[in-house]
Amino acid sequence: MIINSIMTQTYSINNQLYYNSITQCYQKIIVIDRKPIGPLQNIVKTLHTPKLSPFQYPTPCSPIKLCSLAIYNPYNTSELLPTYSLPLLISFLQNNGYTINSQLTHTLEHQTNNLIFYISY
Repeated sequence: MIINSIMTQTYSINNQLYYNSITQCYQKIIVIDRKPIGPLQNIVKTLHTPKLSPFQYPTPCSPIKLCSLAIYNPYNTSELLPTYSLPLLISFLQNNGYTINSQLTHTLEHQTNNLIFYISY
């Protein structure tokens, strides 16, 4: 018996506040919960995300993540994708076989503060 090893994967796409130490500006960027499969993996990179404030302290219930999986501009992979470029990401996802899961997004949107949407591939 052969079992299909390719199963649908669902990912959460979120926004995250990021301090860019080069431009010395805060910006909202687009991140994903884990390394994706498919073409999206080519524009996702691990990004060092230091604390936004010296007064931020980790707790057992609220750890501070020092790295995030950031989504980069598909046309310039050295440039982070800011939230105002969301239509560019949506076009990329649709053109590469990803599905935006509106029903799941609607169901869980109140449980996650920075959720943009869920996608499946």
